[in-house]
Amino acid sequence: MYNSPGISIALIFITVGIGFKLSPAPSHQWTPDVYEGVRFVRKIPTSLSISEMLGFFKTP
Repeated sequence: MYNSPGISIALIFITVGIGFKLSPAPSHQWTPDVYEGVRFVRKIPTSLSISEMLGFFKTP
């Protein structure tokens, strides 16, 4: 459909991400376990983005 491999890879990642959020069968059985096991991983990007914003708005 597209000539660029970057666009094709991005569309694949988007499709997989949406599919994971919907958790269709057969992955609907292990999705709650995955979400339970990665609670600490959600805090890493949040803390990094907050520290980046604080560093960005820090006056010299």
